[in-house]
Amino acid sequence: MSDIKEYVLIGFALLILVFALVGFTKISLPAKQSSTQNTNAADPIDSNGFKTISTGSTDAGDVSIELTPFIEKGRIEVDFAANTHSVSLNEFDLSKITTLTAEGLELKPVSAPVMGGHHVKGKIVFAVGRDLESFTITINGIPSVDERVYHWDKP
Repeated sequence: MSDIKEYVLIGFALLILVFALVGFTKISLPAKQSSTQNTNAADPIDSNGFKTISTGSTDAGDVSIELTPFIEKGRIEVDFAANTHSVSLNEFDLSKITTLTAEGLELKPVSAPVMGGHHVKGKIVFAVGRDLESFTITINGIPSVDERVYHWDKP
């Protein structure tokens, strides 16, 4: 009977140790940051050298939109992500409400993801035809930021 009590005590001690380690790990991990609302805060730099820029949030009535551009043989391809919990994205046509401006150019996308539901990912593509030193992409009319302006300079 003494052996069983020892195994039970050892088991409880190990269990308490595991819980203590898990609790310590959760306490020491940095807290996940919430979305910033209506900012052009730059996020990590991708392999192409351009920063990801986010605007909006997933708060009620708002949409978080994140853009990351890449230059590909005379084209600018932009990774696009939209997330919301309360706005239907079905009514927005990115090919009509998105514009790239740069060095005298004003271009609409040659392709863009179809919006729908509450989460959309895809690529917005602009046929630029030349190398650009800087460019701006503007998206109009998606709540709650009426005009979202994203600007990049060549790295």
